[in-house]
Amino acid sequence: MTHYTPFQHGRELHAATKGSKRFLELSGGHNEGFIFARESWVQALGEFLNEHVVGTAKQMAKQDSFGLFP
Repeated sequence: MTHYTPFQHGRELHAATKGSKRFLELSGGHNEGFIFARESWVQALGEFLNEHVVGTAKQMAKQDSFGLFP
């Protein structure tokens, strides 16, 4: 549990927002959770970026009629 935002509030905020998102539950407190679960969050972040940033860039390149994206 974080001392800043209760875990359940995080879930509620996630459920209430629209758009690209992924809820990643980490063990540990607010300041050390990312250290102990490094492998999990690095993998999840990489997957999210590949899906939404790299995927979007590739889609833009396919639709590029001006030759802006090599």
